Amino acid sequence: MVIPSCCLKAKVSDPELEARCHSTVVSGWFSELQSSSGKAQKELYFNNPMWPGEAHSLKVEKILFKEKSEYQEVMVFESLAYGKVLVLDGIVQLTETDECAYQEMITHLPLCSIEAPKNVLVVGGGDGGVLREIARHSSVELIDICEIDKMVIDVSKKYFPDLAIGFEDPRVGLHVGDAVEFLRHAPEGKYDAIIVDSSDPVGPAQELVEKPFFETLARALRPGGVLCNMAESMWLHTHLIQDMISICRETFKGSVHYAWTSVPTYPSGVIGFLLCSTEGPPVDFKHPINPIEKIEGALQHIRELRFYNSEIHKAAFCLPSFVKKEVKALREFSGTIPMIKMIPSNLQALIVVVFNFIVLPVLATADLDGDDATSIVFTTLGRSSYAFDIYSLPISGPANELKLNDGESVNFSGHFPSFSSFNRINPILAKHALPSTAPLLHLIYVTERNGLSYIYLDTVF
Repeated sequence: MVIPSCCLKAKVSDPELEARCHSTVVSGWFSELQSSSGKAQKELYFNNPMWPGEAHSLKVEKILFKEKSEYQEVMVFESLAYGKVLVLDGIVQLTETDECAYQEMITHLPLCSIEAPKNVLVVGGGDGGVLREIARHSSVELIDICEIDKMVIDVSKKYFPDLAIGFEDPRVGLHVGDAVEFLRHAPEGKYDAIIVDSSDPVGPAQELVEKPFFETLARALRPGGVLCNMAESMWLHTHLIQDMISICRETFKGSVHYAWTSVPTYPSGVIGFLLCSTEGPPVDFKHPINPIEKIEGALQHIRELRFYNSEIHKAAFCLPSFVKKEVKALREFSGTIPMIKMIPSNLQALIVVVFNFIVLPVLATADLDGDDATSIVFTTLGRSSYAFDIYSLPISGPANELKLNDGESVNFSGHFPSFSSFNRINPILAKHALPSTAPLLHLIYVTERNGLSYIYLDTVF
């Protein structure tokens, strides 16, 4: 597609000019050819930097609203194929036809993964769609929302009442302002779940994908609380996804997973979500513990669910091969995990899950080397054997044995009840050298199922 001459002229004559074709509508077609970012609207992009070289176009029937707020340009138009469309700074945010795929997934992926959520925070989400979906969960008692741009809320109430109806729920507390400031003052551990429905990380929104912001989110969550964060397109942003996952693994200390859904009017037609849990009770995002089908009235609340169900919840975590290859932090073992009984220790079974491979214990004894500590010998399934320190001590270079120093102990109290009787566990490499690129592991949680104890670990890259 050729950039309209008015855009080219504006770009050449004055890059900071408010170009008349901003939020470009040319010959009856809207296109994301040009967008801007920043409170002062000073950065103009010809082809958005988040998806260079491409632009989605929609046939415009009528422009319904177009004004500048303090933060961005807001436009609403009636399209031929997708109903009314909300555009912020030249970028499609939602359409009446496909909004369900985004709003339902970003909400129910986290809320259906924990039991009876009560306190929920929405960051962004000024259209009200996420609020509408949270309202399906009868256990929820408080829904805080922090949206920086009041114009987005007002426009949504006027032109998108099916979404903005979420604001009418009496459980909703609306806060118009900066989410970073709001979170700085939020009580520690207040929320069971936080949903970040933010703009693309360009300009001021860049800080919403950086470590300090994620640290404030983690602080506001209770132990075992969950975050669902919009996480861009796997077709366009694997580098950004990798960075976000690495930050979140370091910050949240619990489970971190990537899921995705199809939204035709978003760049590349897909959008991703980052699901994270804080340290505490384990969260299995892939298998909803709180299925929407079993929540009384949830399927029909306000309107029928149009996209989300428990089957699509599980499918959302199935990733294409190229994503697993390009984003190493996403690699996971997907086969059958064998059970190995451990003798003579009462540590009956131990399985170490490490992305695309599994480390299996082949021997456990209460006194392997005469120091009266439990030692475990590991091997791997399908790869070279590694030795891992489950307490996050650095590992590098060849090694035959890895132990805690004399006198050191590990407290397995609190959320590690299965191992309260053990002072320490010494992982030992079974006659294999460590590769120089061996990842560092840290303990996620210990749990018991059917009388067997399991240790789950994760990697830090």
